[in-house]
Amino acid sequence: MLFMVIERFRPGRAREVYRRFRERGRTTPEGLRYVSSWVDVKFERCFQIMEADSEADRLGQRARICCRIADLF
Repeated sequence: MLFMVIERFRPGRAREVYRRFRERGRTTPEGLRYVSSWVDVKFERCFQIMEADSEADRLGQRARICCRIADLF
């Protein structure tokens, strides 16, 4: 199943998001596969296409990983 994750970076935290990505890589739980992503021109939101067999389980795990520096929609 493909689905879109929209991360809204908290104000002033985009640099932290990218620093964390450089240091840790993509922190996706097992069973969740990254397909593609893009960021809006203001670096406020990141749109990600993800793939998983079970959406509910994987999205919950993804939210726990990201929630400190970005909000998921």
